[in-house]
Amino acid sequence: MNGKSDMERLYELNELRASLFDPEISPRQHDYYVRLNAFYRERGCSSVAEATEMIRGTPFYDGLTKAKMMDDTSLRAKAMREVGYEDAAKIHDERLKKLDTQGAVYAYTQEWLDDFQRVERKVRAYAAVKELFGRVYNGYIDLIGNPQKAHRDAAEKRIREGLQAFRAKGMDFFRIAALPAMKRVTMLNDAGYDRFLAYVRRIADGAEVSDDDVTATADEQRRVAAWVRENMSQVREAGRSETWKRANCIAVPSKSPGGYDFIAMKEAEI
Repeated sequence: MNGKSDMERLYELNELRASLFDPEISPRQHDYYVRLNAFYRERGCSSVAEATEMIRGTPFYDGLTKAKMMDDTSLRAKAMREVGYEDAAKIHDERLKKLDTQGAVYAYTQEWLDDFQRVERKVRAYAAVKELFGRVYNGYIDLIGNPQKAHRDAAEKRIREGLQAFRAKGMDFFRIAALPAMKRVTMLNDAGYDRFLAYVRRIADGAEVSDDDVTATADEQRRVAAWVRENMSQVREAGRSETWKRANCIAVPSKSPGGYDFIAMKEAEI
């Protein structure tokens, strides 16, 4: 129709396929199609049928499956390293080597399943640690955000219990806190994370919880509450004009455990 042979169309198709794989993310799949075209050209394939038959018995025959699995495993190893799970990453490294030497057949063995389950056990263990870490962090947030003594005492108790739970597991809270995955739980910037760890360090060392922030927190609650009372017309207008219906409530400082009461927008409109 356009004068191109089937092989020319096949070359173009493989070039398109290669372009769809980012060399940084899927380097093996990208290279597979580049090398496949080179293989066909070196042998002077004259038809698609000949090309299909020619790769039988060569690494190209199941090479794409192998390349896909290796790219996937490589990304998994990278992801584990980015969050600090080095032991899990090393198992993926082992799986990558086995794929390289054994080929795609490795993926259909019990060994593949066993290795994958080893990684899953590591990840589940980290998930449990992350949950425990989250309890300590939530206690910290409750403590620094509340001027009410009863709520501060309860939050401090949760922090101490969390630290004790780490010790009972034979873990150092602060070594765990150094993992990138744990910092991501908090969504804090570097300065905020350092303050959090310093605060918990004082508690871990047996120091009394400082009340230096209580006055400032209480003053802030009173300041915001006063602003809301003085500007209630603006608050109500915000409720009426919120056309996207994304905001369901507003926060007003109070003596509740969280330090705020949440009022439905429809109530603010009345």
